[in-house]
Amino acid sequence: MAPLLPQRHRRCGHPDQRANNWITRYSGRIFLDPACTQKLPIDLPPAATRRVHGVVVATGAHKAIQKILDDRSGSFVIMPALKGRDAIDFSRRDFMPFAVGDVNPGRLFVHVFDDVGIKRVLEHLNTISDFVGYLNKRAEYIRSSRFWMAHGEEELLAGYLRVGIVTNGYYDFELPGAEAPKKGQLKMTKQGLSSDYILSETHFQKALADDKSRVWDDLITRFSDNLLAGATGAFLGRKTTIAGAEPALRLMAMENRFSRRVYGEAVQGAILKAMDSKEDWSARVILPNQPSENPKVAYVVMIMSYPAFARERGDTDNGYDQYREYRMRVMEAYCLAVLLDNRKLDTVVAIGMDADSSVTGQEGGSEDLFSIRVDEWTPSLESSALKLREHYDVLRHERVARQDISREEYPPTESLTGARRQRKNKPSRLRFKKKR
Repeated sequence: MAPLLPQRHRRCGHPDQRANNWITRYSGRIFLDPACTQKLPIDLPPAATRRVHGVVVATGAHKAIQKILDDRSGSFVIMPALKGRDAIDFSRRDFMPFAVGDVNPGRLFVHVFDDVGIKRVLEHLNTISDFVGYLNKRAEYIRSSRFWMAHGEEELLAGYLRVGIVTNGYYDFELPGAEAPKKGQLKMTKQGLSSDYILSETHFQKALADDKSRVWDDLITRFSDNLLAGATGAFLGRKTTIAGAEPALRLMAMENRFSRRVYGEAVQGAILKAMDSKEDWSARVILPNQPSENPKVAYVVMIMSYPAFARERGDTDNGYDQYREYRMRVMEAYCLAVLLDNRKLDTVVAIGMDADSSVTGQEGGSEDLFSIRVDEWTPSLESSALKLREHYDVLRHERVARQDISREEYPPTESLTGARRQRKNKPSRLRFKKKR
């Protein structure tokens, strides 16, 4: 359900202005239900760094577009020259049904999608960072006066993805350095671009490679479900809340599809290695890599065996809650050690889970998630980090095994144009630190 504003505020003013006004002035009074009894349980980003996107999805036009425009795609035509209410001005000599442009000129850009178009966009750009990246570039392109018409959202999207293929990850609607069109020579998308992309070997190979990213997706879903169900641990003696866990979840969710693929492969590798080695606990540190959304964020994946913990304490009746508390304290020691060794980072997200049943002999388990951020190191904090590192005996340099891997977003294949792809950056690098 979309967050709601109080009813009296929804009745007056321009839609984008009143919503932005309320969010800015009364961010603590945004609700999840029409009766305004359930407050939004998370804090919004500061106004100075917050970006608001206007999105409208108009439903029900698909079959009419197919029939009237004789267009099998059934999505809105995009014509940037249409401003404000031009799209519904039937008296215009150049009026075209089911065409949209810049409906809110001079103010917050409002993207107008039909239900078919938005579905096609989200099929290919199905993380928040990939989707928002498309919205930002789309708004700029439509207001740039660089093109005349797109035959449908799927054709505009295909051009965007095509540039990403050629540049190996630099997404835009035109190649870098493309000349501006001359007066009276605006561009128009070619029909069939979408079909070419969908049927291409490039798309097929990327889809296969991206399957590894589902591990990361599953973690986000699992943590979200546990948090909403109240099945969370107690970090440093305090019960985990939605507001407390949200920063870590947000960082995980912000990762784009490519970085999720790389991180998902790393997490899966850590799980399989723990199963093979049958160690009481193991950890993997994943430092930021080229496709990472935030170069100052690292991740720690910790896998610990509950029976091993009970044996270490000499008492199997300590209970599972105490085990989770202990696991989270060890994770805290890892996080601070990573930040201590890598001062360019400011945040580490910790992911903790039980060892596999093949190791513990028990079915079921739990997961824990939190993040630690250090903006400035003080002598006291540094001393605390060193003591925790020594107490839990973690990340001793002589026991750390490092591994670099290289991945490309689009696995090598013939591009749609047959041209050699440009390299945006060096291949992504991922460094692992393993064991204690």
